[in-house]
Amino acid sequence: QLAEFASQGYENQILISDLLADDHLLIFMAENDGPRGGRYGAAMEIYNSIQLISSRVETSREAREQEGGPSIFYRLALAVSLEHAVPYSQSNPNTWTDKPKFIDPIMRYL
Repeated sequence: QLAEFASQGYENQILISDLLADDHLLIFMAENDGPRGGRYGAAMEIYNSIQLISSRVETSREAREQEGGPSIFYRLALAVSLEHAVPYSQSNPNTWTDKPKFIDPIMRYL
């Protein structure tokens, strides 16, 4: 799945390269059973988006090295990215036709 994801564009190649270069992040992902459906690329998209939006999410190296372990913000960002790698359908009332079909993982984090 990594090769397929990376073949979908330059930005995806960068995401996979960043993932493979970050041994701390790989360890954290493995310790937490990896992304749903094995979708590491999708998990990295979500994780990077959360890191860009939230200044409270430290890098994986900082999370590994800080006393007491990763912050709650880091753990939540990682959990949301791993769990939402396969999108969750959002059940909306029938009258809400303009609402998204899937739960937005970034909004879930925020």
